[in-house]
Amino acid sequence: MILSKARQLKDRLEEKKQLRDSMNQLQGYKTRKQRLEEFIQKVEPLTQTSQVLRQQGIGTPKADNAKTVAKIIGEIQGKYREQHSFIHQPKSLDPLKAGIDSFAAKLNAQNQTIWNQYMEKVVPITNQNLLDVLNMIPTFKGAVRDVQTLSREIGQYKNNPPKTQQDVDNFTQKVEKLKLIWGQLGSEDIPNEVLVFLQSAVIQGASLDLLTDSVRNWLNKNGIQSFFRIKLSS
Repeated sequence: MILSKARQLKDRLEEKKQLRDSMNQLQGYKTRKQRLEEFIQKVEPLTQTSQVLRQQGIGTPKADNAKTVAKIIGEIQGKYREQHSFIHQPKSLDPLKAGIDSFAAKLNAQNQTIWNQYMEKVVPITNQNLLDVLNMIPTFKGAVRDVQTLSREIGQYKNNPPKTQQDVDNFTQKVEKLKLIWGQLGSEDIPNEVLVFLQSAVIQGASLDLLTDSVRNWLNKNGIQSFFRIKLSS
């Protein structure tokens, strides 16, 4: 009887040990799964951006170490098929992490380079000196404010490539609106002598020799000639 109970106790202890081992193994799988999900979360947004850039004809980012990462994944899969316990080894996923980090860094750099080059090509360059001058003239204050607001919003896209088609559409809409308002200010073909006159007039006063025929015509064309007065300097 005593022997029988001892055997039962031994069996129960063995069952408990097996259950504990199974729980530890399950926790190990969960930990590895979590690490793999972190790898995916790191790469997925970058690949989405690359896809958007390609689809929009903006550029074709390429990470030259993609094949290396694929090879590492294949090796891990092979070792796991041979022996499931391999995945529980402390450093079993370290080579994959190193490959993913390198892949993500290179792809991110290419995405940003291609996107920033595209921005330089399509975003109009605004003249801050001209904006400062025009902002002192009531007629232009609203347009200047819109240009400054749009320029700030568009600037947020620098080093921040789009991840979706909607991101590209939003960016394009802002750029087109900026081009329209900036063009309405007459900024794209404003003569330099007009800018010099305006800068002088709103800061310390412009001499009459700066009021050339070209300047007078530009002022009349833009309906702001009445904002200027001739005064005798002391």
